[in-house]
Amino acid sequence: MLKQRQPATRSAFDDDIPHLEFYTVPYVDIMAKDSKGGFIGTVGQQCDLESDSPICYINRDLECLIISENGEDFLSNIESWQDNLKPYDKITVYRSKVEAEMELEFIDLSV
Repeated sequence: MLKQRQPATRSAFDDDIPHLEFYTVPYVDIMAKDSKGGFIGTVGQQCDLESDSPICYINRDLECLIISENGEDFLSNIESWQDNLKPYDKITVYRSKVEAEMELEFIDLSV
């Protein structure tokens, strides 16, 4: 039986930091991009796989899916993370910050 090869995932972007064409609410800290054009990130805080923050996947169609409830769970299922994706409605993905500003009120904290 031939096992299907998982798409490659680039961690830390190998010095090739992508320009993101979307804006998320709440904040998602992107940690990796896969060969299908999707992104893996930590919800609500800077990437820390030892935290209790959920790990999500944003595909190229800007759909947000939950990979795992925390970094420990993600790492324990790293070989099969794509098999467990579920819709995640706690993140809203906008095409840009400007689009988000049309729906949300942003507060200027610099004053």
